[in-house]
Amino acid sequence: MNTTKKEIDEAILASSIRAASHQKVTWRTSFVRNDGSRYVYQHRFIVPLQKMFCCGNNCADCVRYERT
Repeated sequence: MNTTKKEIDEAILASSIRAASHQKVTWRTSFVRNDGSRYVYQHRFIVPLQKMFCCGNNCADCVRYERT
């Protein structure tokens, strides 16, 4: 099966959108190289720097409590 780079890019984009839906993450995909029919990409999901969940350890920056 001969898949073009454009088709691979579109599949990665669609999968990233599906994986990141309802999440506060973004992603970055970079094409690295190809070797014949092999394509190498670097793909990273990037999470925000702020805490997004409660771990139950009563942290000072717990998101369960509204700090003003």
